[in-house]
Amino acid sequence: MESLLAKLSSEAEQSTHPEGRAIAHASLGIALAQLGRISEARELVGKLRNDLAVPQSPRAAIKIFILEGLIYYYNDRNRLAIDRIKRAHVLSIAAGLNDLTCEASVWLSHLAFNFNDYDLLRDSLAQALGGLDKIDDSLRARLSLVIADAFQYLGEWERSRDWYYVARLFARHCHDHAVMVAIEYNRLVMGQSRIRVERIVFGFQKSFEKRNWIEELRTVQRLHDGFEANALSELLLISEAQWCEVNNDFAGALVHFQSIRTAQAAEKCGMSEFLLDLQILWCRVLHDKSIKSVRLPELSEINSLSDDDQLIALSLVRDIYDRLNIKYDQATFDATLDDARQDCRKCLLKIGDAIAFSVDFLSTARMLAERR
Repeated sequence: MESLLAKLSSEAEQSTHPEGRAIAHASLGIALAQLGRISEARELVGKLRNDLAVPQSPRAAIKIFILEGLIYYYNDRNRLAIDRIKRAHVLSIAAGLNDLTCEASVWLSHLAFNFNDYDLLRDSLAQALGGLDKIDDSLRARLSLVIADAFQYLGEWERSRDWYYVARLFARHCHDHAVMVAIEYNRLVMGQSRIRVERIVFGFQKSFEKRNWIEELRTVQRLHDGFEANALSELLLISEAQWCEVNNDFAGALVHFQSIRTAQAAEKCGMSEFLLDLQILWCRVLHDKSIKSVRLPELSEINSLSDDDQLIALSLVRDIYDRLNIKYDQATFDATLDDARQDCRKCLLKIGDAIAFSVDFLSTARMLAERR
């Protein structure tokens, strides 16, 4: 059976009606963006805006907004993605196009989770899950993946496995290679993120013992190569670095973090340049026992970071202090770190609240996924 990309390419080539042609090309662009083929997706936007778009067609306009939003996201995780998808969502409601309202809600769920907007996550998930019968298998797979990722980040392994299973079935039904890669990649990185939460926030690390992390990483790499999926491929460097870290291979981790710096891909990897530099310094200290002193950031510098970066930065800095026997204001530092940990616990609670109702939809999703 042909891939979803091949099917969409054929539909775009064969479509002759102006509105249908615009919609087909926008759908093709959406698929290309997910595979990381950003330049091709941008070319389609240019054609749609200049040649193919139908000004009086809300459906075409909505699909173009979704396409533009995904280009923003998959190119460099730009938050303008949310703006574009929200426009698509509002326009679809105004036009009474329920299927596109649900499609926009799926993508808003995806973006909300990745940009830590948990109110938006709850609302968009509710709308998307309520319209499971109105969206195609590719979107069902993407929606299931968001839920699976969230449950894994919370450490709810059984529920995350259930939703990953459903996501895989949907993706296989429609041969959506982009989602197939995303499922295995997200399962890996969300698991690694959970390890970090366990280690820094809760003081234990059990997740690492349960899975063959290196085999998961190699599987993702094979899928990226086999399906020619390049969307945010720099994120694989983060996975490699984190794998090295948990195995105390700090020289190896250093190589991968430096590759991210060389590629100027810190933002694509979901971190600030500040935190990337600190990760590199931390790896150097742990790798090179001859280092006796380093220049470390002040608390005021760390406090200017995002909540996620603050938590990691504080943990790294304290580790460097301890390893180099550097004197510091331990009481103030520990109080700041405790505040960051508490903020993380609050975020975990918000995620849990945002997705709690999704358990009521699992049986419906599984029934749809197992229909063949």
